[in-house]
Amino acid sequence: MLASDLGHGQVLGPYEIASYGSAAREAVPALRELIAEFNAQCKRKEYPAGELNNRRVSAVEEAIKAIEAAKDQPKLRSIGPVRPRGRSRE
Repeated sequence: MLASDLGHGQVLGPYEIASYGSAAREAVPALRELIAEFNAQCKRKEYPAGELNNRRVSAVEEAIKAIEAAKDQPKLRSIGPVRPRGRSRE
């Protein structure tokens, strides 16, 4: 789930998704839908149009551009095998 600056001080989403590089390409349609939803919120007067909306739309547009331009994806990391903590009682 994506979150953006919705007026409560939390900014999360587009930049973090873009950091996944080409691996995030499947998220691009959802990001485009997010832009449409942001604009629809303004039309429904649920969010102020203008500079605030422009900033959140621009952040998502920049993320889309970064994802589409990405050639690489970050190396996946592993936390290692999970070991049981003790014997189970039978």
